[in-house]
Amino acid sequence: MTPAPISVRRAARRAASRRGSSPGRGSAPAGGFIAVSAPCPGMVSYRLVGFMATPAPVPVRQSERRARTRARVLDAAYRVFSSEGYHGATLDAIVAEAGVSKGALYYNFDSKQDLFHALLEERLAARSAEIRAEPDAARPPELTPERWAARAMDAMHFDREWNVLFWEFACVAARQREPGRRLAEQLRSFRSGAAVEMQRMMEDAGIDSSVPYERLARIVAAVANGIALDALLEVGESSEAEARATMATAMALLWRGTASISNEPGGHDER
Repeated sequence: MTPAPISVRRAARRAASRRGSSPGRGSAPAGGFIAVSAPCPGMVSYRLVGFMATPAPVPVRQSERRARTRARVLDAAYRVFSSEGYHGATLDAIVAEAGVSKGALYYNFDSKQDLFHALLEERLAARSAEIRAEPDAARPPELTPERWAARAMDAMHFDREWNVLFWEFACVAARQREPGRRLAEQLRSFRSGAAVEMQRMMEDAGIDSSVPYERLARIVAAVANGIALDALLEVGESSEAEARATMATAMALLWRGTASISNEPGGHDER
C-alpha cells in the first residue's frame, strides 16, 4: 500500500486529536486515511475512515453547578422579594443579589412569577415533610384534641416576611388567570397531602370522619390562613402567641365536632 502523503497524515492526526485519540507510528488508530484505487492509472486517492468517537457524558460537576446556581437564585429572590415586595422586586436586582448572569436565571426560571412559584413549592414541600416527620414510635395510641391541635400547629409557620409576601402574590394571582391557576394547583396538592395525613391519624384513633378528608384539609387550611392573616395586622410581640392559642382552640373544636358527628347514626357525609 502506498503511504499517504505527509499532509494527509497530518490531517488524520489533527482529526484524531480532536476526538481524543492519538494515531501514531506503529499504532492502529480507530480511523484514518486508506489508499483506494483511483480512476486514472498511476494515481492513488485516499479515503478518510471515520474515527469512532464516544460522546463524553455530561460531567456530574455540571449538574451540581446548575443545582447550586438555581439555589442561589432562589435564595436571592427570597431576599429581594422580602425587602422590596413582589411588585417592587426586579429580575435585575435578583441577578445582582445572586451574583449570576441573567442568562443563568432564565436557564432555570421563565419569569418573576415562575421564581415565586418555585419558592412556594419549596415552602410547601418542607411543610409537608414536617407534618409527616413524626416517627411511628412517638405516636400515642389515642388521638386527642390536644394532639390534633399540636399537629395542626406544627404545620403553621408564623414567618411574617413570608406571609406578607404570600398574600401579596395571592392578590396578583387572583387577578391573572395563569398565576391563579398555578397557585391554586400548588395549594390543592398541599391539601391533598395533608388530607392523607389526617386520614391516617384519625384511622389510627379508630375514628371514621364524617367529613371527606379533602374537605377537612381545606377547612383546616382556611382556618390557619385566616388566623395567620389576622396576626399580620396585629402589632406587638403577643400577636404570634395569640394566633397560636387561637389555632389550637379552633383545631380542638374541629376535632371534637368531627368525632361527635362521626358517632351519630347517618352522620357520615360522602359528598
